[in-house]
This record gives sequence, C-alpha cells and structure tokens, in this order.
Amino acid sequence: RDHIKTDLIADPHNVGKMVKMGLLCSQTNQGGTVNMVRCAAVLFQIAIDKGYSGDGKFWKSYAECHMRTWLAEGISAERLHLEKSCDGYEEALKFLENATNVEVWVQSAVLSQLLGRTERAAQTLNTIIKSFPHYHDIARISLQAAMILSHLHRYEQALKHLQHCID
Repeated sequence: RDHIKTDLIADPHNVGKMVKMGLLCSQTNQGGTVNMVRCAAVLFQIAIDKGYSGDGKFWKSYAECHMRTWLAEGISAERLHLEKSCDGYEEALKFLENATNVEVWVQSAVLSQLLGRTERAAQTLNTIIKSFPHYHDIARISLQAAMILSHLHRYEQALKHLQHCID
C-alpha cells in the first residue's frame, strides 16, 4: 500500500493507481478499517468521476465499501451510501462473475428494499428464486418476496412464494 500511496501522491491524476489503492483499502483481510473502507469509497468515486468505467470486481468493491460505510455510521449514516451501494451492485451485476454469484443478487435485493424500491426488490428476489433454486437460504428469499409482493397488492404471486417456502 505504501508504494502505491507514494505513486499516487506523485501523480494524483493516475486513475489506475487510484483504483488499485481503493481495492487495497477495501480488503478487510488486509486490515481494512472503517476509515480505510471510507477512503476506498472516496477513491472509487473520484475514479468514476474521472471517467473510469470499471470491471465486475471494481463495481462489487465499490458497492461493498458504501454498504460497509453506511453500516458503520449507525444512526447518523447518510442515505447517499445506500444509493451508491445499490447503483454499484446494479453495475456489478452486468458482469458475468457477479451475475452468477447469488450473494451479489441478495445484496442488491436488500439494498433495493432498504431504499424503498419495492418493485425493484421484488424483481431481484424473483430472479434469485428462478436462477438459484438450490440456494441454501431460498426459503427466506421466497418469504421476503412474498412479503414484498403482498405489500404491492400482488397477493396471488405472494401466495405462490409462500407455498414455495412450505415445500
């Protein structure tokens, strides 16, 4: 990290180094504290603002950093972190390595629900149910989908998901 930090200080407009530093700061197994994760989110945002389009790993890390920042801030957390995280997961799901990862879909659904985007959450949960029928927590996903569909007054669909929970 120190080497990249030195390079980034020498050339603060180097987007590649900025992203690399953000990825290093975002890794919890590398001692990623809350402040480092917040720093990674800022570095990622600057890279995006400079036109960086990113790959699947980048967008997943971007989304995770904003989610972890929001979680760490407790009651004073800014909604902006949820919105950035949700946007990040939507971008991440455009890449095959994330589109085949059920946990990325689950996080996307949770964020949509937290933001009150119930229609989007329902669609995402439905995708999980159809695409990952053997997911270890599929009953919880079906129950969550049933509750959201009930909230949307789509009772027949909600009932189907409830029956899926029982089966």
